[in-house]
Amino acid sequence: MEILSDAAPVEIGNRVWKDLNNNGIQDAGESGIANVTLQLFADFNKDGVPDGAAIGTVNTNTKGEWYFNTTNVADGDPVTAGNQPGLKLGAGYITRIGSADWNSSGSGNAIGDLAGLQLTISNTSAAAAPDFTDNDAIMTTGGISVLQIKLVAGYAGQNNFDYDFGFNTVSALAVKFKSISALRTNNNTAIVKWEVGNTEPGIVYTVERAMDGNNFTAIGTVPGTTFNAYTFTDYTPGITGKNYYRIHQTDAAGKTVISEIRWISFQTGIQLEIYPISAVNNLNVLLNKSSTTGLTTAVLWNMQGQKILTQSLLTGTNQIDISKLSGGTYLLQVLEDGALLETRKITIK
Repeated sequence: MEILSDAAPVEIGNRVWKDLNNNGIQDAGESGIANVTLQLFADFNKDGVPDGAAIGTVNTNTKGEWYFNTTNVADGDPVTAGNQPGLKLGAGYITRIGSADWNSSGSGNAIGDLAGLQLTISNTSAAAAPDFTDNDAIMTTGGISVLQIKLVAGYAGQNNFDYDFGFNTVSALAVKFKSISALRTNNNTAIVKWEVGNTEPGIVYTVERAMDGNNFTAIGTVPGTTFNAYTFTDYTPGITGKNYYRIHQTDAAGKTVISEIRWISFQTGIQLEIYPISAVNNLNVLLNKSSTTGLTTAVLWNMQGQKILTQSLLTGTNQIDISKLSGGTYLLQVLEDGALLETRKITIK
């Protein structure tokens, strides 16, 4: 006799909490934050970009806990016809703080139940329990600044409750980031530049790098001066993939602010950012090239395989007018001399 049944469902989630000492770790006495809205998105290619609209929404409970499972995900596999409740085993997903508690315009800021708070230090670790109690969220870049965590669903019966969002009180730092950029040079070094609005005594800027966009480590420090613009050279970047950079600013009192993230690639010699993923009138393509040679082109396709428009791209920020297109899902391809660099799914409202 053989008993057959469906595979055991899986569940992912954990907690949103207030990090009182801003160390990125959930310590004793640090309470959860209730009623925070989180959204779930499919990310089956695991590139950190949602594959489409949200497929699930949940609010944190009184302990700050949140979970996605068969009760709040009606269709966890939007690629397959019909509805498949819950999460697809082994698939990639993204969870983001929802618009009720986060304003993604500009550099992004907390609102609603998170008003007056900011993201704490990301992806540090506790010696006794690495990744179990730290803040896993990062702020996205490219025209839309939201807080998100990349998730991977387990296999039958394997739940993952290691995903946490940590917040602390907004710093009283007078110094704010105006801009940050990362550019590659012809001799395989990376130059990180940033500008702040004004200066303050005792500021230290720590340059951090990650190869996966999540796990950042310090690679150097720059002391604050009376100047507003700073430069740091990374002489040993990874040359086989993307290098992600951010600036961790610390004042004399130990308060911190973390910049947005920028990335470069040494494989193609091209830095490319496409935003917003959900657009209304214009789509922006930021292009930085280490060489002026080569023709870079953007091609927009509808889901029926029809070419909608083609536009040449110049170094810098390019705007693509989509104001006359019907709402729906499209594919944007970026090519360099006919060779495909990237394909991105775009939603036009």
